[in-house]
Amino acid sequence: MWAERGAILEQLLGPGWAIRAKNEPAQTNAYQNQIIATMDTNPLLQGLAADKKQLVVNLLQQAHTQPERAMANSGEATQASAAEKDCWARIGEILSPEQLEAAKLHFSLHAEQLRSELDALPGLDTQPEEFRKIFRSTEAIEAKLLDLADRNDEEAQKERATLTGARDAAIRAALTPARYEMYVRLGDPAYLSALEKITDGKGDPASLGLLYAINRESTAEQERIQNDTSLTDTQREIELKRLELEQLKATAQALGEKLLDEPGQKDAPPKPEPQKVHRVATGESLDRIARIYGVDPNALRAANPGLNFEKLAPGASVSVPLRLMYPLPPPN
Repeated sequence: MWAERGAILEQLLGPGWAIRAKNEPAQTNAYQNQIIATMDTNPLLQGLAADKKQLVVNLLQQAHTQPERAMANSGEATQASAAEKDCWARIGEILSPEQLEAAKLHFSLHAEQLRSELDALPGLDTQPEEFRKIFRSTEAIEAKLLDLADRNDEEAQKERATLTGARDAAIRAALTPARYEMYVRLGDPAYLSALEKITDGKGDPASLGLLYAINRESTAEQERIQNDTSLTDTQREIELKRLELEQLKATAQALGEKLLDEPGQKDAPPKPEPQKVHRVATGESLDRIARIYGVDPNALRAANPGLNFEKLAPGASVSVPLRLMYPLPPPN
């Protein structure tokens, strides 16, 4: 049914029917026609009496053209939260709870922003039921975040961080583990860069994990160099150029490209596998560190022959092979 609805809406409104035009002139009735067309194809809304339907259309049209809605879409919310709540409170007096949710899924500011976020993740292809679950689990959180849009004091920043974490946990609970992992990966520029190389046919899909690890480590090292106050501007520039060259070489090797021999390096031993140094936290064990990085415990032992994993001291350095994909952190 929902697939048929999508096909019909695409025929009526074009492939971009799910995302409303934010700069649409208020004097046209294009958005009103879109509301009506959408309601007429929704099984919960199509049977509304004409007078109720027109009331809903009028309220949605009014909310859509308010300056506050446009400002919220551009990240400069002022009174968007109050205006949005008022709009849906009035629509809630007209529709049943089921009809209200159906309307919100199409026309609310939360649904609009959520749809834009998910549509921006290449290849995620969010399914209607997934979208509904994410919408339900994040609606209240997004409303609270919108209330904080105009505040930047310390208390608001802490509350915003807490709400952002709750939003991520809600999305994680709404999706299967595999789908949530895809959601997170597709939002990581380091992963997208690695995926782009594979998609372009420049490397074997099996090298995706290694490319991802190289990109992540390069990003972390770049940040370290940028924040190192002991470096002069010239030294920092040299270090960044060195890092860029190392990343290019590592990427070429991961893609199976043969590098030119450097002077005096023809007989040099092969470089070891890329590794990350992990600092042991209090109470961490071999198995815990292995889970964090998605590596086999035996691989960790082999990479650290001089380390006693039965008596790991806090602060000890553990070399972690980066041949595998970084796993997602465990839920809080």
